[in-house]
Amino acid sequence: MNSIRKQFTCMSSKRYIKAISNRCLSALAEDSKRQNDIFDAEQKRQKEAVGRIEKIEVQYEGIPANETLIMNRFLSTPYDCAKHLGDKVKDKSVVALLNGDTLWHMHRPLPTSCKLELLHYHMPNPSAVNKTFWRSCSFLLGAVILDAFKDDVDVQLHSFPSPNGKFTVWVK
Repeated sequence: MNSIRKQFTCMSSKRYIKAISNRCLSALAEDSKRQNDIFDAEQKRQKEAVGRIEKIEVQYEGIPANETLIMNRFLSTPYDCAKHLGDKVKDKSVVALLNGDTLWHMHRPLPTSCKLELLHYHMPNPSAVNKTFWRSCSFLLGAVILDAFKDDVDVQLHSFPSPNGKFTVWVK
């Protein structure tokens, strides 16, 4: 009699475990389906928010070789172009030169098709890179000085001779 009771108890506990595991699996499947639906809805919302992505042609001139890159208008930056060209180019680039005459921030999106040159410190004439460096330093210095003094101290940022040159900070 005891052996029959043990066998019945074992069988019913196996069925019980099977029923519980089936419920757990169905609950996991429902959760997974719900999460996938949420993901799909969010992905659709983001694609609709971006709209149509136009392509532009960026003609890179420089080392390692001249190349033509197809990038996204108003999304891709010179830094993105540098990443396509390799880690060495990406790591040493400081500022971009668009169409041979416009200095462009490395993380500012490109608006149209253009010729791109990536400037760095080890080029034969790094004057544009040096100006970019000193201008960035002057902005940082100005921010530190503005933050360092109390509000009752009048701090004015001045630039001599022009806004394209080095900034000078005067404290009254």
